[in-house]
Amino acid sequence: MIGLAASMLLPAAGQAQQSQPLSVKPGKPFTHKHTKLQFPAELYGIQRTRASALEADELDVSAAYDRQDEAITLYIYRDISGALPVWFDRATWAIETRPKVYGTLRRSARPLPFVPPRQSAAAGLIATYAASDSPFRSTGVALMPLDGWFVKIRYSSASLDADALDTRMRDLIAGLKWPKTVRPESAVAPVAACADTLAFDGAAVPLPATAEAAMIGSVFAIPVAGKGKAAAARQPVVWCRDDGVEPKGIVYRPDGAKDAYMLAPSDAGRGIMVATDPLQQVLAKDGPPGWSIKFQHLSRTLNYRLMDRLPAPTQVIDHVNKTQPISTVTTWGKNRSVQINADVLEKK
Repeated sequence: MIGLAASMLLPAAGQAQQSQPLSVKPGKPFTHKHTKLQFPAELYGIQRTRASALEADELDVSAAYDRQDEAITLYIYRDISGALPVWFDRATWAIETRPKVYGTLRRSARPLPFVPPRQSAAAGLIATYAASDSPFRSTGVALMPLDGWFVKIRYSSASLDADALDTRMRDLIAGLKWPKTVRPESAVAPVAACADTLAFDGAAVPLPATAEAAMIGSVFAIPVAGKGKAAAARQPVVWCRDDGVEPKGIVYRPDGAKDAYMLAPSDAGRGIMVATDPLQQVLAKDGPPGWSIKFQHLSRTLNYRLMDRLPAPTQVIDHVNKTQPISTVTTWGKNRSVQINADVLEKK
């Protein structure tokens, strides 16, 4: 079972992902096998000090370049939601809420959207900060899409000011060895506060955990065929953050939806999507349409019992912490599978 705290996702014992070193020779670049993007052996004279994988099959990899006055980390992880502005918002939050590391921060006035290499639209976001009362003079983060993956860069410097760091990070991004052709991506905009707040009609009640319900949830968790450059780009979604509900700061709504949201406790690309289930709406006829709870991981999706109405985020967190999924769908690799958890199905 995967545990969820109000402010973060915490894998339970036996399922925790431990970082593993990548097999890469010192002084040689590391090439990510799925995107072909390279992590160089050094950046600006700083040797690569670590290359590691958080998940199998290079679904979440990183490389660090550290010395006393500079700290750079490059990340590549699978995009399972298309919600780049959400993960960028969580990344800036992670910076802005670490006063013991970065002291008092002031964000640069430079625009956040930028055009990543091989793209024609402003499909990436970047932010840099001036830091005071900190070992660093500046810190920043950039996030951009790459053929169904996200590329993230974190950079902290003891010598560069915020604007100079912005220039340095853009130079770093342009200087990486990118694949020659990439899928075109749409422009993105930073997350803004929602214009209104979600309303909930009392506590949601779980619907019967039947085999039919388990299969319905599994069908819509299976990715559409096609990947990489052959896959069509997702329809752009405008995300807003709903700070009027608890837990504050982690509830995001697509296109201002009043009946759906995503819980995004961190910037790691994993989240919980809550929305009406399309097939259940058809099958329900005059009954409740059913709201699905899908915990999306980089290689699988956990489907929980449908609810009879839109559940509040705190109820979703409690539900995921205290119950087991009714099905698990593998969303990565050649051998896709759907596992129904018979132990939680209601007996007829």
